[in-house]
Amino acid sequence: MYFIRRFKRSERYADIEAKFNQLSETVKYGQQLARIGYWLYEIETGQVFWSEQVFNILGCGFNSLNETLESFLPYVHADDLEAVEEATQLVKAAKEYDVEYRIVAADNQLRYVRERTKVITDEDNTPIKVAGIIQDITEQKLRENSLREIGDNLSKAQKVAGVGNWKYDIAKDELYCTDEVFNIYDTERTELKTFDDILKRVHPDDQGKVTGSMDQLRSGKSVSVEYRITLDDGAVKYVESNAEPIINGEGQITGVFGTTQDITEKKLLHDDLERSYRSLLEVERIAKMGSWEIDLVNRKVLFCSDEVYKMYGIPKGRTDIDIKTIMEFVHPDDRPIIMDIYKNTSEKQPVHFELRVRRPDGSILYVDNFIEITFDENGNPAHMHGTSQDITEKKELQKEMELVEKRVLHLSTHDQLTGMPNKIGFDNKIDILAKGALENNTSFAIIMLDIDSLRYVKNTLGYEAAEEYIVQIALKLRLYCGQTKFISHYSYNRFIIIFEGTHPMEVYGSFIKGIYALFSQPLK
Repeated sequence: MYFIRRFKRSERYADIEAKFNQLSETVKYGQQLARIGYWLYEIETGQVFWSEQVFNILGCGFNSLNETLESFLPYVHADDLEAVEEATQLVKAAKEYDVEYRIVAADNQLRYVRERTKVITDEDNTPIKVAGIIQDITEQKLRENSLREIGDNLSKAQKVAGVGNWKYDIAKDELYCTDEVFNIYDTERTELKTFDDILKRVHPDDQGKVTGSMDQLRSGKSVSVEYRITLDDGAVKYVESNAEPIINGEGQITGVFGTTQDITEKKLLHDDLERSYRSLLEVERIAKMGSWEIDLVNRKVLFCSDEVYKMYGIPKGRTDIDIKTIMEFVHPDDRPIIMDIYKNTSEKQPVHFELRVRRPDGSILYVDNFIEITFDENGNPAHMHGTSQDITEKKELQKEMELVEKRVLHLSTHDQLTGMPNKIGFDNKIDILAKGALENNTSFAIIMLDIDSLRYVKNTLGYEAAEEYIVQIALKLRLYCGQTKFISHYSYNRFIIIFEGTHPMEVYGSFIKGIYALFSQPLK
């Protein structure tokens, strides 16, 4: 009887040990794929244990680090060394931290890492150990730099269009502006920090209009207002601001987001401008990532971390998951990606791919995956280890940025009053036609139409009447020219019409006579 109990106990221990080894191996591969290493510091002895992945991140041998925290410091970038040394002292003081810095690996490659710590206490709540993780975030940083470059391009596009955007925090009375706003106000960054800084630059006769607009914003209404500003040298500019309130999840108005455009030279007025430049979303520093393991021989899922269950919308702990079950969650258009991977399981290099997951509630997630195949002693594919990361927010951010870029590009090439191509749009069109003329021997004709009466209308009836006059002229030209001719509102009182192709002189003459007849009748 003793032998039987001992045998059963040994059998349970063996089963537990097997599960532990399986979990350890899965965690190991998960750390490799997620590029995360860990270390453990003993407060009493001052000794530190480094995991294998830490050496992989540093690209060094196992003998390169000893049992002290200071042995890691030679790999830290010189410009970040002071901050890391301070963090090291926090470890010794049993305090937690979260810091990003650069390292120079053994192969002289520059890498970005994020390091976080957790203090471990005994039953008496006395600190005994400090655990830390180090994650290689180089690829994430490169993506952030790419997004930052997109932001720089947006700033350049704003400069071309003469439009700046700003955000106002009501509670803090703090104003955040893009470079073009400072260019419009012809002032330094330090001069525009609060709402009062803006208000004191508004023309005295228009200050009531601006404060009234701010009251509307505080009550939850969007506004579009035109007003004058006075520069430090006494010059006056006409600007137009469009703004809307920022409302948090509790329905409270916390701030204002808006745009400001210099309309002094172009004399443009938007009746219904709806522009909303979104600030770049902060890229999540800690990815929503889970690890998993698949038995390729039996086509069974052996292990899934909690995050994978959550990502796929599968009840936690479900054990009847196989490859077929996973395929049901993959978007139909992306299933060939999975099938192709299974057909090429002999690939010994890690594989990176993206796919869409359709959750039980119908929502679609974009998932970034890293997988690696392990082989048995005969060289046959045995297991697939991988990590999956929800990148849905990043995908949505990319789409939003593309929409903003398209909108800004349109604003830079089109007159916002008439909707017609402006000078930049006309120049682009001429470049295309000129290239076609050289390469294909095509031809085109340009007709310039100067509306001298515009200045009279502006000087006698005012800017609003002149703007309406321009709109009526543009409408008449569109109706007369139809869709076949290119019309540009080139400058304040000049329109340009392009004839493509070769036509008899009689056609041009008849067209010009029609223009004279068109404007011989008074505009309403």
